[in-house]
Amino acid sequence: MSDKESNDPKKDQSSAKESFQGAQDKAQLEKEPQEKMQWDKGQQQKVEQDKLQWDKVQHEELLSNKGDQSSAPSEKPDPLELLKTIGLDWRPEKEDPPADPVFDNAYSGMKNRTSGKSFARAPDKERMSKLLAAIPDLQKLYVKGGRADRFYPYLLIRSVVGERGDRPLNPSTQPTVSPDIWIAPGDPASNPDMPGRMGGEATLEPLWWNPAYSIAPRAHGFENQFRAGLPHTVYAHIWNLGRAPIIGVKVEFLYSWTSFYDEMSGLDKHQSFGFARMDLGPRSSRHCHRLVKCPQAFYPRRPTSDLEPETHILVVRVSCIGDGITDPWMPLNDRHVASHFLNVTG
Repeated sequence: MSDKESNDPKKDQSSAKESFQGAQDKAQLEKEPQEKMQWDKGQQQKVEQDKLQWDKVQHEELLSNKGDQSSAPSEKPDPLELLKTIGLDWRPEKEDPPADPVFDNAYSGMKNRTSGKSFARAPDKERMSKLLAAIPDLQKLYVKGGRADRFYPYLLIRSVVGERGDRPLNPSTQPTVSPDIWIAPGDPASNPDMPGRMGGEATLEPLWWNPAYSIAPRAHGFENQFRAGLPHTVYAHIWNLGRAPIIGVKVEFLYSWTSFYDEMSGLDKHQSFGFARMDLGPRSSRHCHRLVKCPQAFYPRRPTSDLEPETHILVVRVSCIGDGITDPWMPLNDRHVASHFLNVTG
């Protein structure tokens, strides 16, 4: 190395600067643990001071209750009050909501409350007391009796005029002409929800095969024979004779190409061609019955012989939650099932 390089003042200055920076970094590294220890010590002292202050407050509370010599245990101090004593209560001094004339002047407003935990006015409280006093008598009145007398749904689709759902019906009754099953020619999309006059006379007359009175066979659209393969619209008149309203009554429309009830249940003897949903009010309401239209068209099945008309059966079944079907193919035994015979030609 030459004398010129060894005596270079710039190089000496740079080395001195690096040495000074290294000394500063070392001092900073040695200083950081000391500062952390001091901060931890300060936090520990603060926690100990808070604990001492808390113990002091509890001790003063116990001393204040020391004079109580009763056998009952003393109540524990309210933690919120203790927090307030040591200055740690975050709640505002007043928790009442702001005044508002709309709410304060309402029928059951804050000014007329009967108690601090009630929004009822004095007249409301009196009426509520009368209701509570009358509940035992109301329970005796409405809890007794069967389904029709209690708060239950009571669905019905009639098999004969004048019936109210009593089952089983008289064995001599032939439920072949339900007054609650209607039919009209044409597709449901073009027919109204409430049809007009459907032909025939809706008069009562004794049928030769039924000793009871029933609807005339020619009423409600059944006055003519039905051509196979043509669309028809089927309606059902559904009733709720119970005290409870019903939401979501299921109405099922079925067709059987046999004239014997004991054969309808066979899978090769019937088909379901439509469903509908409806709501009904209780029997005390004018909405307790309703005519519902099947949204799907009904196509009579072609008879096995084109020479003679065949007698087929339309069946309508109704059900809801809490009032279901018990005998799905026998109207004599189940008020949820009704049927109507029809003559089909090719």
